[in-house]
Amino acid sequence: ERTVQEAVRLFGSLDILVNNAGKGPVHVERSPRTKSLKFYEADPLVWRDVINTNVVGTFFMSHFAAPFLIQAGSKGRIINVTTSLNTMQRRANSPYGVSKVAIEAETLIWSKDLDGTGVTVNTVLPGGATNTDFLSASGRVQAQKSGRVILEPEIIVPPVLWLASDEAAHVTGQRFVGKNWDDALPLAEAAEKAREPQVI
Repeated sequence: ERTVQEAVRLFGSLDILVNNAGKGPVHVERSPRTKSLKFYEADPLVWRDVINTNVVGTFFMSHFAAPFLIQAGSKGRIINVTTSLNTMQRRANSPYGVSKVAIEAETLIWSKDLDGTGVTVNTVLPGGATNTDFLSASGRVQAQKSGRVILEPEIIVPPVLWLASDEAAHVTGQRFVGKNWDDALPLAEAAEKAREPQVI
């Protein structure tokens, strides 16, 4: 709430919220109370902290931003960052996977809650293992063993910028994959290529 109020104080309004803060498997992995990343051997307090940060944090930011976004009308945007379907279902990845499924549901429900206000709610995701501080050591090893390229976080920038633009003013409840964005295409075509069916 303080963050939203300070943003409005500094800039006079609030148009766009990107929910990109999060915690991942590495936080569970680093806990001395974690025996393994299997849900029944993971530190339950860190497990809960991942859910609180990713799911509850996304709710709190959106909850307090929504009134100002509604005031912004057709410029209002909520953009939630999630992950690939296989990551949501991967063995020993339950706090992170569970949290991202919840955010997918938040996107779909909130897009309906905000219907008629002009505010859109969409999801973006990199499209694979991403080079961030919370990618677990085991996740890096698995990616390397399988030959998967570890993506850079900036890969989500083009779909985020497009979703924030006037061109996407009527796009809501959708999901876009950063690695599928093709900068060589016109924006509408690039967006269509990057759009992926919702996972829930």
